Amino acid sequence: MKRIILSVTIVLFSLTFAGAQKAIDFYKSGVQKTNSRDFEGAKNDFQKAIELDPNYAFAHNNLALLLIKNFGDKEGAKFHYEKAIELDPKNANTHFNYAFLLRDYFNDRKGARAEFEKALQINPYFAEGQFNYALILKDAGEKDAAKKHYISATKLNPKLVNANLDMEFDIIR
Repeated sequence: MKRIILSVTIVLFSLTFAGAQKAIDFYKSGVQKTNSRDFEGAKNDFQKAIELDPNYAFAHNNLALLLIKNFGDKEGAKFHYEKAIELDPKNANTHFNYAFLLRDYFNDRKGARAEFEKALQINPYFAEGQFNYALILKDAGEKDAAKKHYISATKLNPKLVNANLDMEFDIIR
């Protein structure tokens, strides 16, 4: 009896691992197709990866990116970002991506601000995140906090220096 249970367990484990491995293969193929600009093929591969492994946070994140950038599907992107965050709440990139979506496509500054804050708690060294968070704070009238994040952003990436923001924040370089 123990031998049968062990055999069944091994078979089930093998099937689970094989399914997960296939999800990884579809994910990798989706990334390659995205890079070669086969967006429809990439979309199908990311969807297949998620079908095989619904808990594949990276596949949800990449599908969301693809949906918004190449298909204009903001609702689909929102769904997949939220799922990716649910599955992997410590992934700063997903929080940043979701913040951009909320700000740029849903005009949800409050939601975007919350996502930028979560992302910057996880990774305070993401210059573009610091920069965009500074813009959110500036628009909210929080000039001192905005200036602090803008300065952080420009120290991390000097290419983000903006003459208009330097003037607005009284920064002399």
